[in-house]
Amino acid sequence: MKRWMPTFLKGLLLAALVHGVYGAACSKSTTPDIPPVDVGKINEGAQRVEAAFASGDVTQVQAVLTDTARGVYQEDLASLTPDAMKAFATDFKARTLDSYSKAYAEFSFAWKDMRYTVSLARQDDGSYKLRTF
Repeated sequence: MKRWMPTFLKGLLLAALVHGVYGAACSKSTTPDIPPVDVGKINEGAQRVEAAFASGDVTQVQAVLTDTARGVYQEDLASLTPDAMKAFATDFKARTLDSYSKAYAEFSFAWKDMRYTVSLARQDDGSYKLRTF
């Protein structure tokens, strides 16, 4: 047997032992348990947005906006016509859920020959309201 062989075997045995002791932790997941997102709630929020715009009533649209969005879009809402709101609702029916998380959802749809994006934000009660449009 070569002179280096016993040292090599001892090193190999030591590496296997260290891996056996400390490597056991490798099989445990370090990813936190994240509760699943209720996509049904997201879709319910989108349906409420669609219905509000389809009504052509600014008051109903304001009811589906987040508090922040209500302030941001206040002037824009005043200038919306019922026909414009109804046209928006019609196009919004063909929406696609592009991305979502526990706090946010983003839809897109075709509007006037371009891709338009709408986002909803999760509220404290678990519902989703219109954040940007």
